[in-house]
Amino acid sequence: MPVDRPLATLAALTQRLSEAARVLKPAGLATLSGVASTVDAAPAALLLPVLADTVIWALQADDPAPLWLFLTVVYGRYPSEAEFLRHSRAAELVARDQWLGDLLESARQAWGGLVAHEMRVVTDPVVVLPEVGMPDVSSPDEAQHDGQAGEPQIAGISRLTHELVVYWEAGHPFTKVEWDSGFGDAFCTVADDFLIVPHRTTVILPDVPTTPNQVEALRSLARFSGNTVSVIGQGEFALLHPEVSTAEAVISSAAFFSVVKYCDRVAAISEVAAGEYAGLISALPTQGLVGPIVRSMPLPSLGSAWTSYAADVWAFLVDGDLAVGEEPAS
Repeated sequence: MPVDRPLATLAALTQRLSEAARVLKPAGLATLSGVASTVDAAPAALLLPVLADTVIWALQADDPAPLWLFLTVVYGRYPSEAEFLRHSRAAELVARDQWLGDLLESARQAWGGLVAHEMRVVTDPVVVLPEVGMPDVSSPDEAQHDGQAGEPQIAGISRLTHELVVYWEAGHPFTKVEWDSGFGDAFCTVADDFLIVPHRTTVILPDVPTTPNQVEALRSLARFSGNTVSVIGQGEFALLHPEVSTAEAVISSAAFFSVVKYCDRVAAISEVAAGEYAGLISALPTQGLVGPIVRSMPLPSLGSAWTSYAADVWAFLVDGDLAVGEEPAS
């Protein structure tokens, strides 16, 4: 949240800049050792131009990921698609110091002041948990895609994601995160108050309703962050059949597909859902897009099959593995 404590705000900005420098390793970083624990103005003033130069060089090499990370640092949240595009143009067209001044002013206006929370960059896979309190079902087996829009499928995806996490925790390192509006609709960890920033790893998203701000943040993340973004998907029935769906369901479906089209992989929970995604993705070349690989992964009917099912879903979403002889549905 915005605060009126200048030293705390500056210390948090310095920490975020230092965390970004740790993973981006900009040229000249060796001369800036020890800045992470300092709260005076000099560290941030030194780190900003050093990181900006790294970002500009990366853009010239057609790598948008450092800019996405840098904007996350300055804004204290994930940038929107429009913010990324605006600053990517400015970074290449105007003098560096002018761009940095404009960026800092933009961040102040967006928050009403800079923010005083810290961030942690993670390189293990990140799993986004559905919001607490979302309608649910009594067992994962009840989450089958039934070709109807509405609460049951939403609840099923919510429960399925939590169920898969239980199995994944037994054998895979990853970070669980959830949305927190106090971080401007960026991810924060379940266990603490750090802004979590995935860097060149895999982000797993459940296909559940999202706010407009979340959609903007996810679309930017999928397009520009350099992460592999994978989806546990229930299909796009409402978008394909608006005549029998509620307006709210159609809008939600269309918004989330605007993210899906920039993602890398979709694990669809039924053959029907896989067909819906594949049909929509087949039209993406007209927009100059390829779209994600889709795999049909129907939920197992037997409880004993859940261990292998969870392993297969992880292998596909994180590693891109397909079954032997299988062709992607896209």
